[in-house]
Amino acid sequence: KIHPSILRSFRNMADVTDSSAVRGADDKAESEPKQKGCTDRTRQRWCLCGLVVPALGILLAPLALGALLASEVRAQSNGALLRTFDGSPVAAGLVLQHHNLPELMDLPEAVLRRVRHCSFQTSEFRSLRVASLVRSDGQVVIVSPDRSSLKIQRGSSAGISATFHRPFAREQQVDLASSASCSFTVHAELGA
Repeated sequence: KIHPSILRSFRNMADVTDSSAVRGADDKAESEPKQKGCTDRTRQRWCLCGLVVPALGILLAPLALGALLASEVRAQSNGALLRTFDGSPVAAGLVLQHHNLPELMDLPEAVLRRVRHCSFQTSEFRSLRVASLVRSDGQVVIVSPDRSSLKIQRGSSAGISATFHRPFAREQQVDLASSASCSFTVHAELGA
């Protein structure tokens, strides 16, 4: 039989070796470096920033472009559209100018070349698209694609008369007192 004091000393030795073994395993685990991976919070934050910043750029770029295109514009009398804040051109369009039929006798050739259509009243309201215009010896003849013609001439008493003729129909007098006019296109000049 083993003496109780020896038995107690053996038990104490076993407790000491067990606790040092456990303590040694903990120290060993603490001394090993941790693996860096997706669980590292700092890396997750940088990865998130790397995704969020380009996504914001993609979303905000169309908004910035829309704001630039939606800037306030003003129209000039020559058809040019200009930005209000800096006066830079945005677009140019066509402007229509109207001249009465009697004015066609005295307009410069450069203006007559830009005629597009004429509207006038005989017994009914008519609109004539212009295919050709000839001015000679006190008269202006406008012919449409369907061969209808409008003839404006200066009379002997310095009065101006106008007649409208359609193929296979008789000539009709044009009422110059009504709003008889022709429209001319004017191209916008962006210089001013």
